[in-house]
Amino acid sequence: MVVLDLEAEQVHQLNPTASFIWQRCDGQRTVAKIVDELASSFDVDPNTAREAVIAALRRLDELGLLDHPRE
Repeated sequence: MVVLDLEAEQVHQLNPTASFIWQRCDGQRTVAKIVDELASSFDVDPNTAREAVIAALRRLDELGLLDHPRE
C-alpha cells in the first residue's frame, strides 16, 4: 500500500503489517481492537501484535499521517 501525503509532498510505502493497521485507523476502532484484529489475522501472540501496532501508530503519527480527535 502507498500513502500519498500531499501536504509534505511525500509518498510512503507501507509493509503488509503497517497497511493492515493503517486500514483500521478509522476513528472508530480502539488500539486494543486493532491489536486483537492483527493478532488473529496474522496469527501472532497479543504482545507481539501490541508492540507492532504501537510502533506503527507512533511512526504514522511522527510522519503526520494521523488525524487526532478534537475535544
